[in-house]
Amino acid sequence: MEFRIAHNPEENIQVIIGEAPIIEGDAKRLETILTQAGRDRYGNIPMYLNSPGGSVLAAFAMVELMDKHEFSAYVSSNAICASACASIVYISARFHQVVGKGRLGIHTCYIQGNPADTPGPSAFCNKKIAENATDHGTSYSAVNMWQREYGPHSMAWIGQDVACKYGLCGPPGFDDTPAIPSFECRTAKQESEIAICSNKRLARHEASLVKIYFETLKSLPQNDREGFRLQQRAWLKYRDSCKGPDVTGCLLTRMENRYTEIIKQKVRQ
Repeated sequence: MEFRIAHNPEENIQVIIGEAPIIEGDAKRLETILTQAGRDRYGNIPMYLNSPGGSVLAAFAMVELMDKHEFSAYVSSNAICASACASIVYISARFHQVVGKGRLGIHTCYIQGNPADTPGPSAFCNKKIAENATDHGTSYSAVNMWQREYGPHSMAWIGQDVACKYGLCGPPGFDDTPAIPSFECRTAKQESEIAICSNKRLARHEASLVKIYFETLKSLPQNDREGFRLQQRAWLKYRDSCKGPDVTGCLLTRMENRYTEIIKQKVRQ
């Protein structure tokens, strides 16, 4: 793919445009441009896709990078995102959306020994793609259904309405908390708080954590709430011990771990 930076005036941020077929080395090419992009209202790096698809292995390499840095993926009105672009890259973004008249193209994953061979469906490849979709918040059936119905020589072209109806937007259950800290940044004194206020990704993680904390607190029996509050206060002291040049990485790890702990506690209720 070819990657370039463009300005999005609506959010006043720099975004990534990714166009052309997906080939080996695209993950490295994408990585070189990351620092030039901003982060959207969800704290993600926004990337606009326009690609007919390409290498499945190269697409999964891009996903590893996207998981590490957290992306939003969009297919705009004048664009398509087909094959490995749709069923792997687009679906793996933390937030993904078809915009206006943009279209997704999905078909079965296939294998082809050489250009002269007739392509044949690959059950293993299709399974890995569907499992990856599930791991990233989209139902297995949302992708697998189109793979079963459309073979190597055909394509299911899906617009915004159908994509969202069948769970290929969002994804369903996406935590759409804006990247706005829960505390007043003007009075922030701790190094951890200052870092959160100056980094959209940290801000969204902090806001999401506070949101799930209060939701869980309300769901607890009255006699369990004080213990949960004390647990959170102790964790906040632990969070605020993040300092130095790796304060961002330290905060991300500790907030993600705490979020997981709270989710587990909420599920047990």
